[in-house]
Amino acid sequence: NVVDARDVAVGHLLADEAGTVGEQYILGGRNFTFDRLFADLGRLSGVDPPLKVPRPLAAVTAGLVRIGSGLNTLTPAEVLAASQFWTYRSTKAKRELGFSARPHEETLEATVAWYLDREHDRIVPGRRSQALQYRVAGAAISAAEHATSAAGSVLRGLGLGRR
Repeated sequence: NVVDARDVAVGHLLADEAGTVGEQYILGGRNFTFDRLFADLGRLSGVDPPLKVPRPLAAVTAGLVRIGSGLNTLTPAEVLAASQFWTYRSTKAKRELGFSARPHEETLEATVAWYLDREHDRIVPGRRSQALQYRVAGAAISAAEHATSAAGSVLRGLGLGRR
């Protein structure tokens, strides 16, 4: 869910003016997937979306990085939770406060413009965010995961696999 910080600031003022003490309000924008978010960001910035890897591989990798680096990075559970499609609705804030959020495209355009203006020498449009070999590896792992799943379904259907 993407919402502009300017709209959230206005929402806080609306809650202060018209909200009920003790009530909670969700100040959100449009719900959409990470695929859509990264596609929109890529279109606006010229930078390719990040590599998409299967959830199990991402969770295992997060665990290994956390153990191997000694850093306080994402846990496997956090990776799996982030892969879910969480949605939020601002119906109550709209109804009780008069809250509204600008279109997410406007927010993304302003955000990308801000980064390009300040970080232009560190952002290379058209440059792959990952090397080609990682993209190919991700596609191969995804294909293997689907093939393994399909093979398991066939074997179970024949009474040969675990149920």
